[in-house]
Amino acid sequence: CAKNDLEAFQLEKQKKMNELDMIVTLNLDRSSIMQNGVLPSDLVSCLVFHSAGVNQLANRIKELQQEKAHQIRKFKELKKSHIHLIKGKKGMQEKLLGLDEKCQNMMLLKFGREVDLKKLENISTNRIAEELKETIAKKDVKYSRKLNEWDVQINQAKQRLLSSTREHTGRLDTLNDMTKDKQDLEGVLDGKQKNLGGEYSGQRKADLKERQRLLQLVQLQAQEIDALKDEIGILSRKDGHILPPTQTAVPRLPPIGGRS
Repeated sequence: CAKNDLEAFQLEKQKKMNELDMIVTLNLDRSSIMQNGVLPSDLVSCLVFHSAGVNQLANRIKELQQEKAHQIRKFKELKKSHIHLIKGKKGMQEKLLGLDEKCQNMMLLKFGREVDLKKLENISTNRIAEELKETIAKKDVKYSRKLNEWDVQINQAKQRLLSSTREHTGRLDTLNDMTKDKQDLEGVLDGKQKNLGGEYSGQRKADLKERQRLLQLVQLQAQEIDALKDEIGILSRKDGHILPPTQTAVPRLPPIGGRS
């Protein structure tokens, strides 16, 4: 606000100073009268002007004449361009009218009436989006069902693996017990064979029978051990894991008859 007031004051001051009368001394021999080359009787209406400024104004007149001629040429060129654009506009309008008529005819053939193309385009776009959403939903349901089926199969496979591993471990425990029984029987058999020479003939016959029974029992247990080893090998190749032995009760062999 103060700046505006200062500018207004300067303008008012300059205006007042321009209204003041000033006395200027001129040399007539250095002055030129532009009114018919004759010094007028009253110089009140005369305007004192510097000769360089007069020359500049004269040159400016020539420049303005050249600019005027240039603007006239430019105006003519723009007028020609304007006429050409008007003709092009008319041609485009005629072409648009023809396309509108063609579009209306096509809509009548396809829809039986005129329709709003913008609304139709929006409807088509929304329809495509809805179809994509429906397809995605169907795919989600399908893949979710597949994942659930695979989860069930994985759980079943884990249960089968656990059961096989437990069975495998039980067979190993049975094998260990049978191996121990075999060793015990072999020890008893060896003891029986050492004591055969000092026994009576009746007792020798009983011992021979007992020895024969023990040999048969050892052979049967050896066959069972071999069968268990084969089955353990098959289970090991199939499952790949063996649980530690569990404390399951395994029936012992019947006591060996005869003298101790």
